Amino acid sequence: MSRNWPTRDLQLVIVGLVLTVFSILFVLSSLPLILRLVALGFALLFGACTLGAALPLLGLVPKREEIQIQGPRARPAVKLSGPVIISVKGLGDMRRNPDRRFSAWLWSEPVRVEVFEGKLLPFVIETEEVDLASSIESIESAVANFLAMNASQREGITEFVYKSNFEFYREESDYLEVKDPSDLWRYIYPDEVFVKQKLEDKDFYIQVSGECEWDHEHGLEMVFKHGDQIVSAGQVGDWY
Repeated sequence: MSRNWPTRDLQLVIVGLVLTVFSILFVLSSLPLILRLVALGFALLFGACTLGAALPLLGLVPKREEIQIQGPRARPAVKLSGPVIISVKGLGDMRRNPDRRFSAWLWSEPVRVEVFEGKLLPFVIETEEVDLASSIESIESAVANFLAMNASQREGITEFVYKSNFEFYREESDYLEVKDPSDLWRYIYPDEVFVKQKLEDKDFYIQVSGECEWDHEHGLEMVFKHGDQIVSAGQVGDWY
């Protein structure tokens, strides 16, 4: 039975083998001893890297995407401080972030999000132009709708992300093993959830931002009106 090897990983193995062989040739040459020792160091380095790339291809260790939980540039946990500003159903106590860049926002401790297979994510309420006292019921409703979604409801979200975002990168992402739209979730790494009010309609939206393997530069942003109606799937920062 033939193996379906990812093109990028196979290329890494081939390049690693070539560099390892060249390094060994230098070791066996008549160069001065110091240069041959340097070449030996490179041979060991290239050999180790090649072995690390080859083992997953041969099925001897799990592939990277199967054991990766967070994105390659996952943000460190936010350390909240100060008094509780408000408590939100489903999120608990909301506090300020001591980082001055985000001091106007309210942050929660990480909350379990079932639609992303139980991943723990912090929630952020952007409060610059929001009257919390009059908006708390709408905020809690959007949060409740979002947290009520689970893996069985992801099919509609998956199709939306696939058609609205991934298809534009399909040709450039042939190294990803996406045979079915549901495979996309192996390459999506959400890291924060924002609660926002859109000024045009005054409705509250849940915006999930994070990374994705097919667009490392811009990431992926999914937006849900009222918390459970996906309306946008684009680059981080595109929607508002």
